[in-house]
Amino acid sequence: MPVSEAKKRANEKYSAKTYKTFSAKIKIADYYSIDNYCKTNNISKAKILVKAFNYYIENNNNPE
Repeated sequence: MPVSEAKKRANEKYSAKTYKTFSAKIKIADYYSIDNYCKTNNISKAKILVKAFNYYIENNNNPE
């Protein structure tokens, strides 16, 4: 069943107030390493980045 226009608008409104976009340029080798890990462990790249950032923030009292 196709998504109605009203549902699309509601989803866009929810996403706009709930999420922000994050973008980064990384080396190709690093990208493939992350991509392979995510595929192997069935985790999205967004989720692994958030987990990694949170881990770093919680465990690094001396940021560079």
